[in-house]
Amino acid sequence: MRVVWAIAVKDLRLLMRDRVAAFFTLVFPLLFGVVFGLIFQQAFGGGGGGTPEIRVAIVDLDDSELSREYAEALVEMGGLTVVGVEGPSEVEEQVRRGRLAAGIIIPPGFGAGMQGALFGEAPGIEVVMDPSRAAEAGVLRGLMTGAGFRVMAGVFQRPDMVGDQIGRVREAVRQDASMRAMDRMLMGTLLDSADRLFGRGAAENGPAFGAGDRGGDGAGMDGFTPVRVSMRMPERGGGGMGGLNSAFELTYPQAAAWALVGCVTGFGLSLVGERTSGTLKRLAVAPVRRDVVVYGKALACFIAAVVVLAVLRGLFALPVFGVRGGAPWLEVVSIGMIAFAFVGVMMALSTVATSAGGAEGGVRAVLLILALLGGAGVPLMFFTGWLRWVTMGSPFRWAIVALEGSTWRGWTPGELLGPWMVLGGIGALGMVFGLWRFRRWPVQG
Repeated sequence: MRVVWAIAVKDLRLLMRDRVAAFFTLVFPLLFGVVFGLIFQQAFGGGGGGTPEIRVAIVDLDDSELSREYAEALVEMGGLTVVGVEGPSEVEEQVRRGRLAAGIIIPPGFGAGMQGALFGEAPGIEVVMDPSRAAEAGVLRGLMTGAGFRVMAGVFQRPDMVGDQIGRVREAVRQDASMRAMDRMLMGTLLDSADRLFGRGAAENGPAFGAGDRGGDGAGMDGFTPVRVSMRMPERGGGGMGGLNSAFELTYPQAAAWALVGCVTGFGLSLVGERTSGTLKRLAVAPVRRDVVVYGKALACFIAAVVVLAVLRGLFALPVFGVRGGAPWLEVVSIGMIAFAFVGVMMALSTVATSAGGAEGGVRAVLLILALLGGAGVPLMFFTGWLRWVTMGSPFRWAIVALEGSTWRGWTPGELLGPWMVLGGIGALGMVFGLWRFRRWPVQG
């Protein structure tokens, strides 16, 4: 038994001496559980936080009392994070670039239309919706309808507004020569009753039916809507129809992200394996600089990543998948910058570990967390608050953004420049760090 115990103690000491392996064996599972829990807590509204808020912009082109009340009612109902914009053109651009889920445009004449919603056609509102946020479109439509009922309830507390609208309807009835005398008399009686209940008579006698409650949500008014919500997708950069051809336009970048995980893992582990197997020792006595090993490994990883991404792009371009493309050179540049970035990631991760076991656990674990934080598992729209800022540090986020922008979103070169620069910075920093660490490796074998 003492022999068994001695062997167990020896193995535990070896584990603790390899700090990287010890971290990913003992500490990382706890860290992984916390990060995974935070992601899904926000994704599904756990922890008492409610459903994820929808980032929208509200542009009030009417600028009337009722249009301002409508915008305030939307915000008060909750579920929306309102972002300031300068006008409809900026709304279009921000939604197309994926920075906003939707842009709500209140047109001129909305206030006047709201006053006469019960006696005519309800006023219309245009919504520019991100095609990748279709799941939130129904929620947004419900909030907008609820805000309309709330504003309409307030209108019925203003006898002057109701009285003026009744007066206009009464004048239209008088001028309608095609209306029969009996119908005109019945309509006049109805309008007089409405005027006494909600219009000038209400101003003298007080509101009817205890109409002081402004929290109405339209219950009991089935089939009636106070506003007409029309949703459309933003136009692609350079023209063309917006929207999604298929769900594969959303899943293509995620598939590419998981392909990159496999590519980086394979080459990262092979670099550590060559050290422990004695390959580096044989190269050390050969007339070859150690840096050449790094450059060769980086070139192989770059070529493999480009090939994998190109094959995936060609596959998803087939009619059965229908992933649209942008300008071909933009897609080529995006694929090249993504491949370069993940070469840097491979170099940084593979040179941190000092043993094959530590490298295998560490590289896979870190890549898994970065992929989840970057939107390869749960879409980025579910990340809110401080966790949304954390995702900025994941190279997978920028890879997905670049692939979406250069394909179905139809971004311009100027719009893609930001993700390209971030990817280039990640690749350069990873290469410099990996080369520095590799030079400090003692030769084994």
